[in-house]
Parts: sequence; C-alpha cells; structure tokens
Amino acid sequence: MNVRLINSKNEFEALESVWNDLLCRSNSNHINLTFEWMKTWFDVYGGNKNLFILMAEDNDGIAGISPLMIQNINSPYHKLLNVKRLTFMASGISDNLDFIIVRKNELVINEFFDFIFKNKNLWDELILCDIDSNSSNLHFIKKYTPPTSFIKNILQPYNGYYVSSSASNFNEYYSSLSKEQRRAIKKRSRRLRNDFTIKNTISQDVSDELINDIQNFEKKRKRYKILRGSEQFFKTDFVNFLKNLSKNFKNQKWLRIFKILVNEKLAAYVISFDYNQKIYAWLTSYNLVFYKYSVGLLIHKNAIEFAFNNNYKYFDFMRGDETYKKFFCKERYLYYSISFTKINAKMTINRAINLSRKVGGKLLRLLKK
Repeated sequence: MNVRLINSKNEFEALESVWNDLLCRSNSNHINLTFEWMKTWFDVYGGNKNLFILMAEDNDGIAGISPLMIQNINSPYHKLLNVKRLTFMASGISDNLDFIIVRKNELVINEFFDFIFKNKNLWDELILCDIDSNSSNLHFIKKYTPPTSFIKNILQPYNGYYVSSSASNFNEYYSSLSKEQRRAIKKRSRRLRNDFTIKNTISQDVSDELINDIQNFEKKRKRYKILRGSEQFFKTDFVNFLKNLSKNFKNQKWLRIFKILVNEKLAAYVISFDYNQKIYAWLTSYNLVFYKYSVGLLIHKNAIEFAFNNNYKYFDFMRGDETYKKFFCKERYLYYSISFTKINAKMTINRAINLSRKVGGKLLRLLKK
C-alpha cells in the first residue's frame, strides 16, 4: 500500500474525476464529502488553510482518500502558543466527515495514521471530528494507538436525528406520532390557512431575495431575544459559500429549499440536500411574526411528507439536539470526534487556557441566572 500526499490546489482539483466515484463505493457516502462540497468550501475558505489530502493506492488502484487540511489557530495570548491543527477539510461548516475508503479499511486507516505521525513536525494536534457512529471506519480510528508522545481523546458524542422509511408511507409514519403532536400540527395548520393565503414551494436557487429574507428573520430573533439567532448569514464568506454551492449543485439537482409562503412572503424555510436517496435538512428558520402558528413544525412536516411520497430512504435532520428534531424522530445516531494531541509545554498551556475559559464561561452563565 502506497500513501501519497496531495497538498496543492491543482492536484486536488485533478481528483474530481475519481473522488465521487470512490465516495459512492465507500460506506461514507454523504453530501458533505462530495467533491463539489469540498471544492466549494476550498474556494471560499481555503485561502489560509494548507491541504493535507492523503491518497492510498495498491495494485488495484485507489483504495482511499483522507480529506485533511492544516489550519493555523492563532492564540490571543502569544504567538508561541499558536497551534497547527490537522483536521478534516470543511470542518466547522459540515455535519458529517470521514475518510473515504473503498476496501481494506483497517489497513488503509493504519497507513494514513502512519504517514500522519511520520510527519508530526507539520502539526500540533490531529482532530478527526463529526464521524457518524454508523461509519465503518470509526472502530479502526478508535482502535489506533498513537506514539507515546501523544494524548488520544475520544470526545463526548452528540446526536443526530432521522426519519427512516421503515413506515410504508407517510400516513403510517404520521400515525406513529402521538395524538397530541398530530392535534397540534392540525390546529396550527388550520389556523394559518384560515388567516392567510398559504403556498408551499420547493426551489433550487439561493437568491439574493432568500438571503435578505433570512437575514431579516435573524435580525428579529436577535432584537426580541425570543430565540437565539444565527450570525452566519451576516458573514460574507458563508453567504458566498451558500451561493456557490447552489451553482455547483445545480446540474446534479442536489439542493432543495422547502418554503412556506404566507401572502406571497417567506414565512419559513428548510435548506436541504437531495443526495443518495436521502433528504438532508441542513438549515432552517422562520419569521417570528408567525411564531404562534408553529410554521417551523409545519414546514418540516411538509418536507418529511415529500420524502415519503418520493420514496426516499431517509429524512436526515443532521447534527444537533434541537427540540423540533425530537418532535418528529424516534431514531438517532451519534457523532464522534477523536483527537491526538502532542505532549509538550505549548499544548499543555493551551489545554489549561481552554479549560479555564470553559469553567469561566459556565460560572458566568450561572451568575446571570
């Protein structure tokens, strides 16, 4: 088995012809690992990142790809405390990341790790984040023993929720919800339709109008402090990422934006992905003017119904413990993050600083209560 480092933009882009084919043949086939997702991320966010993509090959061709990058984490205290973090590409904006391996998973993972630790002078910590508990690679990643000069840590897992196609149709699934849940949805849907003209639509374009509507939603959340708003739609890089993603996904028709329009104005949305016979619900929000109508629940009910009616295998709410996800789902999975950190003075000081900041933050929140 031979492992080769790919660290230039041209070499990365040359993988376009093989990347998605390998992904489709692997157990890691997720929208966040497609070449289009990674390329869009790199074009927007990759300016201050160093690619560290590993490709494992044997006599039968490419056996796996490790989509990694080196990110410089600058310390607010002193430049000597700056950290070089080796992690998955597109981490921070993705919900599901992993190695892309088509055969000999344990061997390929061990070869990747051997290469990574032979080049330990290039980085300070390795963080493999957002690995699905169903990944065929997770066991071997957990199993790997690093050199004695490193600390291995399996971080506390967090949840993802999904609706499977175990029910034969939407009505059967919907009847599995409690009477109280169904009654709440029916009551609010009826009230909304009695008070307004309602239209349910699906689009594939991230338009300026949509971004403007979402920004207005988030401004209201921030102003009234009813629910925590999202700052990402006010960041130029994120908006550019979303618009470029819309363009790069257009030919494959991977983007689906579910909307509820009230009197022709956007009341709620779900930005989702249509990939590998699954619907991935990624970003969602609604206009607080319609809070009492529970339009957030209504639009997810519409999206799940769409998935059942069009024979999708799953409706995946992706990462997060939000209440509305638990409302619709009985099934969940876990995401794991596994870190390997050098044992030296710099990293010990950084760990102490991070711990003190966490403790200080918790104390501050307690005092505010």
